[in-house]
Parts: sequence; C-alpha cells; structure tokens
Amino acid sequence: ILGNRVSANGSDSRFHHGIYCGHARGAVIANNVVDHNAAFGIQVYPDCDDADVANNTIVSNGISGIVVGGSDGTRSDRARVVNNIIVGNRANAVQTSWDGSGGSGLVQRNLVSSNGGGSFDASGLAVSGNIAARPAFVDLRRGIFRLTRGSAAVGRALVDLSPGRDIAGRPRGARRDIGAYEYGVGR
Repeated sequence: ILGNRVSANGSDSRFHHGIYCGHARGAVIANNVVDHNAAFGIQVYPDCDDADVANNTIVSNGISGIVVGGSDGTRSDRARVVNNIIVGNRANAVQTSWDGSGGSGLVQRNLVSSNGGGSFDASGLAVSGNIAARPAFVDLRRGIFRLTRGSAAVGRALVDLSPGRDIAGRPRGARRDIGAYEYGVGR
C-alpha cells in the first residue's frame, strides 16, 4: 500500500480506519498520508505478519495513529513500525491490541507529538529511538504535511527501511527524512 492520501474516511469510530491490513504476509505500507479518519489511521491485524509500516505521515485520526494486534490464532508478528510521523491522534501514536498472547515487532525512529493518549501503549513491541518533537509541517491546519527547514524529521530516518522515493515521487537523499515527504533532495 504505497503513496496514497487517505483522508476523512467514515463516521464509525470503531471500524472506519484509514488503512486496514489483515491476513497478509510481508505487507509494505509506506509513503502514505493518513489523516482525519474516524477510527485508527493504520490497523495491522489480524494475522498480518512481517509487515513494514514505514515513512507514513499519520495525523488527527479518531483513535490511535497505528494499531498492531490480533488474538492467539491471528496475532500479527514481526511488524516493523519505523520512520513515521504520528501527530495529533485522539489516543496513542502506536498501540497494540492483543486478545490472548501478544505478538512481536519493533517501533523505532518515529517522530511523535501531541497524541491524546501519549506516544506508545505497545506491549509486545520493542520501542526505541523514537523522537518526541513537533514535525514542523508547512501548514497543519490546511493539511499541507510537507516538512519545513529545521524539522526534527529531516535526515533522521532509518535508511534501510526507507523507500527510495517519497509520496511525490522525488528521490530520497542519502540522509533520508521521516514521514511521507522528503524535505530536500540529494543531501
């Protein structure tokens, strides 16, 4: 699921997610802008193993920005949630929802800010190296989520898990940015 703008989806705060990935192996959810959806921005469950959720910009969704979960028979394992900007969601930036034993994965190098429930409620996932800072968007109120000079997201992405191009199709530089948009090219 690459390079989409998913905005203002639905009215049901339990089921109308921006992106829903379930019953998949090796899914890649990258370079998307997911904003103002009624429920979760991105849901990775049930049974969504080895999913990479990378370089998305996730803003002001009705629950959390990203949820990873499942039950004993359908839990999502080895999810990698990296290089995302997750801002202003009603609950957490990233949360888990396990019915039974938890799955596994990592949450790393995401820029998080102003999420109503805090940054992480992510049992079962290894959380490290995330950045708590405002993203410095061009215009948050008007939904222009490109980065400005001095953004804490600039040059901070894990390069190995970052797509080679941003949502606009521009090549990412050697020092890649967190989120769907690359600030500068050729750094």
